[in-house]
Amino acid sequence: MAKITTDNQSSSFLSVQSLLIKFLLGAFVLISLIVSYGYFNFAANQLLKDLDQELNVSSRILLELSQLREKSQQYKLNAPRDWDSYNRDVAVFYKDFSKQINDINNDFSILSGLAISPSPFASYGDYNQRIEYLSETNRQLKSQWEEFETQLSEKIGSRDEPRLEWGAEYIIENIGNLTRNLQSANDKAQALSLEFEEFREIIALVMMTVIIVYLLITFLLMIFHVIKPVMNVAESCEIAASGEYGLQVDENASGEIKRLQKAFNELSSRSQLMMELVNTSHQGDSTRERISNIFNSGHKALGVNWIGLIALGEEQAQLANSSPALLDDGWRHRTISLHKAFGRELVASFEEQWLQIKDISKLALQRHDERFLRELHHNTFATEVAGFPFKCPKQHNFILLFSTPNEGGFNKKQLKLLRSLTSQMADNIVSSFD
Repeated sequence: MAKITTDNQSSSFLSVQSLLIKFLLGAFVLISLIVSYGYFNFAANQLLKDLDQELNVSSRILLELSQLREKSQQYKLNAPRDWDSYNRDVAVFYKDFSKQINDINNDFSILSGLAISPSPFASYGDYNQRIEYLSETNRQLKSQWEEFETQLSEKIGSRDEPRLEWGAEYIIENIGNLTRNLQSANDKAQALSLEFEEFREIIALVMMTVIIVYLLITFLLMIFHVIKPVMNVAESCEIAASGEYGLQVDENASGEIKRLQKAFNELSSRSQLMMELVNTSHQGDSTRERISNIFNSGHKALGVNWIGLIALGEEQAQLANSSPALLDDGWRHRTISLHKAFGRELVASFEEQWLQIKDISKLALQRHDERFLRELHHNTFATEVAGFPFKCPKQHNFILLFSTPNEGGFNKKQLKLLRSLTSQMADNIVSSFD
């Protein structure tokens, strides 16, 4: 089994990491939407809870004020006419009256102390301004009650001999203004609560719709950009496994899925090349036919646009055969001097067991006296040339040259594949020699 190199491990890790980043980004958006929805509900419920508490306290105070007014009216109608009745009212009525005043005072303290926290979601419209207005109104009502209670205490006078009738008259005459102000604040709190409840329902519906649409879009993107392309590649793998090599899939995805598609296409092309090299190894009687078979089988996978067989002599080298045949038939300068730079590079390649020359266009201009190199660039628009030196059984030297017009020359995968197959290609060519 082939050992995975550190570079391949890093590439694989980066690939997984890239997919993971996309997944985490999508999950982060979804979680953010859900958390926002939950926080909105929490903040809205807290605000509605505070408003309900205010409504409960203010409604209780309204009831207590109404009861106080009613009791004052009853007392005024049934005020005592003798000393004994007065003492009875002081013992019974005044005690109950004082307790009722104290309860109202406590409830006003609670009302003024209520803290309705402005919600960030209530900044829409004038909700927060109305909340602040309610809080300020509660404090004003507390002050108004304190002033009312002070005046009432002055009217009643001493606790030992309270002027209950005077106090009842004061309550009947003055409690109406306080009640109206409190009722107005209660109505505004009720209206605010109802409006904000409707606002909360609308926002909740919008956020739920956004979450559902987001999930739907994510699901569709997963189907069309991940699941479907992977299924297509899987089906193509099954077809290739059945022996139909060379099958290609559309590279229409993005990211790692596109890399998967591209990797399958490269693997399929290379598998086809290997099989065709094996199947055509003994097809064709002439060297020209063998080279043509190699070119037709491998030019796509290898990225080459020309293959040439160079025969080396003592003083010069000769282009023996090449493919495509149309280029070979029109090739004029087929001789290479071994004393010039390109010729010396051909000879030196036998020591390295490989030839690789980059920047062919630049060299063709610099080495203007090397006609073969200039014609090679003119005919093939080559950017790079690679070659495999070998010997035939008669110990004659040959080099199998490959040119590519790709910008930047051969890539690493093409060079690796080329180096792994050139020995077999050379054997196929040698077997055609007489």
